[in-house]
Amino acid sequence: MQISNGNWHFKSTVGGEFAETGIQGKGSLDCVNKWIHLAVTQLGENVTLYLNGTVAGQTKNLMPPFRIGNTTNNWLGRSQFYIRPYDRPYFRGLIDGFKIYEGALNQKQINELM
Repeated sequence: MQISNGNWHFKSTVGGEFAETGIQGKGSLDCVNKWIHLAVTQLGENVTLYLNGTVAGQTKNLMPPFRIGNTTNNWLGRSQFYIRPYDRPYFRGLIDGFKIYEGALNQKQINELM
């Protein structure tokens, strides 16, 4: 998940910064001094982004997870890309939990987890 210029999106890549695929969230992400719940599901080629249990974006053909393979550059709250040496943007906040499920959850299941 990335926030830039008031826009927020979820991205993935196996080919570097210029080979990213992603999904854009609707509207601005107001997360200053408040907890929010973000979820991303992928069922086949359909990808859905949820904000606080509500659909916030949808797309098709995001990179399938099986293409990721074995990797070493996997982070939460840190970008793997940077503009200048040692200028790696970090998430300034708290992450309360992170879960990966086998299979895509539906909207009802996501709301039950919040």
